[in-house]
Amino acid sequence: TLKQVYLKKQEEKQLKEKYTVLIDEEEKLQAEAKRLQDPSYVAKYAREKFLYSKDNEYVVRIKDED
Repeated sequence: TLKQVYLKKQEEKQLKEKYTVLIDEEEKLQAEAKRLQDPSYVAKYAREKFLYSKDNEYVVRIKDED
């Protein structure tokens, strides 16, 4: 029926939007995985994320007011 066709079109539209979001997420994750192959990036990431520091280096965390 016409209603079923309409509902299928709506579902198709939603699935296409979800697919686009998932493709974008995959691209971001692939870029991050590539960056994680670089030892200097991994070191910087660990210092920022886990508050690790180099010798004679102090870590200061500034809290955003969101």
